[in-house]
Amino acid sequence: MAELCHRPAGPAYYQYLWRLAAAERKTHVQSPAGVKEYMMNKTKNIGLFILLLIQAGLIVYLYQPSASAKPAAAIFADLQPQKVNGITITDENGKTITLRREGSGWLVGADKFPGNGEKIERIIKKIAALKQTRLVARSKGSRVRLKVGGELFNRKITLSVKAGNKLTFFLGTAPSSKSVHLRREGDDNIYQVSGLSTWQLGVDNPSWWQTKYIDIKPEDLTALSLKGKNNIELSRDGKKVWQVAGAGVGQVVNKPRLNGFISTVCALDITSYQAADFKPQGKAAATITYKTGAESKTLELKIWPPNAKTSDQLIKSSASKFYARLPSYILKEPLGLNSSDLLQNKKQKPPATVTSKKKS
Repeated sequence: MAELCHRPAGPAYYQYLWRLAAAERKTHVQSPAGVKEYMMNKTKNIGLFILLLIQAGLIVYLYQPSASAKPAAAIFADLQPQKVNGITITDENGKTITLRREGSGWLVGADKFPGNGEKIERIIKKIAALKQTRLVARSKGSRVRLKVGGELFNRKITLSVKAGNKLTFFLGTAPSSKSVHLRREGDDNIYQVSGLSTWQLGVDNPSWWQTKYIDIKPEDLTALSLKGKNNIELSRDGKKVWQVAGAGVGQVVNKPRLNGFISTVCALDITSYQAADFKPQGKAAATITYKTGAESKTLELKIWPPNAKTSDQLIKSSASKFYARLPSYILKEPLGLNSSDLLQNKKQKPPATVTSKKKS
């Protein structure tokens, strides 16, 4: 019986049973004893056939997709990303960093450095999207083993919302490179979640800084000037064509070099900010002035000489209260240009050739 129940319930097997029953009828129906044995075998085969039908039905039922399966609930169902106005992150050594929303932007740490708003908002949305897909433990002992306890953890994250409420959770050990153990404060459930890692929640300022220090669209510029060792004056005419001050007769703009100069000085990424109380030594070596919009809004960027020891350069934008540093090679070429480098002689048309008529 057990052996038959585990045989594959296919059409060929049903045909085999039918042929077996026919053979038994032919063999045993000749005598009363044979008739009795035949009837017993027939009853047995019918029972086996019914059992196989039940088995096939169970297989179909168990392996068909469930239309009524409910999606996993969110771990933080009460979290609305747009209402989060603060994040505090603590690592396993007790080091802490705080991110605060101010207006439409974010500030980092005690010095309130400009924060990378896109990155911070993306992390908040990841947290809000975490699901209760895999519950791995509930015991207090598991909190220690998986490092999601109130005192022993890899990360402790507290989200502050505008209503004054706070939401705290812990990140612990990582069973794989794409998952981590998580427990919400006040809850015994420990989940294994995907899409969030401890390395994404650093506790150092550079992890969250806005590194785009100068970010101006070249098409928004109406004028641009460089003053220092070399001087460059650029302006756009009524047709939005760039003009270079000091261009001589027969000279036109060298478009590739001009576009390269503008693109470089309009997109400057920094490596670090200086503290709020930082005071520079010496005077700036150059100043770039940007004018944008119909009202010619002005922004000034002061640039100090490169630091030979650190291979970086100090800069200060009039739009920021912080001095910052960037690699010195970024501005090396733009600061070495002068007006003549952005110009080229206008190509002369070749003289017309005179053809003489042949005498016939």
